[in-house]
Amino acid sequence: VVAQNAVVTIKPCAEASALGMEIVKVHHDQSIERENGSHTVTVGDFYAEESRDVLVTVKLARSESPNSTPIPHLAVSLSYTDTLQKRPKRTGPIMCSIARPTGSELSDADTHVTAQWLRVFATEEMAAADVMAQNQDMFGARARIQNIQEKIQLAGADVQSDGMIQELRETMSAAARGLESVNEYTNIGSKHMSHGMRAYKTQRAAASTPSSGGNYYANKRKKAFAADFK
Repeated sequence: VVAQNAVVTIKPCAEASALGMEIVKVHHDQSIERENGSHTVTVGDFYAEESRDVLVTVKLARSESPNSTPIPHLAVSLSYTDTLQKRPKRTGPIMCSIARPTGSELSDADTHVTAQWLRVFATEEMAAADVMAQNQDMFGARARIQNIQEKIQLAGADVQSDGMIQELRETMSAAARGLESVNEYTNIGSKHMSHGMRAYKTQRAAASTPSSGGNYYANKRKKAFAADFK
């Protein structure tokens, strides 16, 4: 563990707020909205080589400049305990500026952000599918998994070549096979679903073997341990 009790703080910028900017949603189950309009997200401890992604939906500020000057929308900072130096640390704030064109054109989607949207969507759909399967609604559960597969299929080639998305596709195929019947779900499918949800939600390897899914997030030590365990 190289960092403990990491907390991300997302604060609206006054200039953008005056122009109608709003934080619509922070897509993380450990997000708390504070009285001053900021959000804090507890992302926990970090092992070496780990990273986390926190997605935020915002209502953009009105553009009052014809040349689309970037407007600072959010100020993001990070606080944590540095376990190597044994002291608290704080980084940032980093200003997140967005330029909003006055026309109707759309900017190209960012590959990394798109991949993370698919990850968040997949964890939500897997959770819904798991509840349905527990209630023996296998048709509904399979439809949820198929919904994830279709969304991945619609993503661009650059997104589909992402290592996490490639493994997510394989995890969804395994989950679908585990939902072919109530018996299959009870014996196998529920385990695949549990591993997948935990790994992609926390962005941390949750599988005990290399073939269980979610190993994209495994660091070198975890991969070696999983191979020995197998």
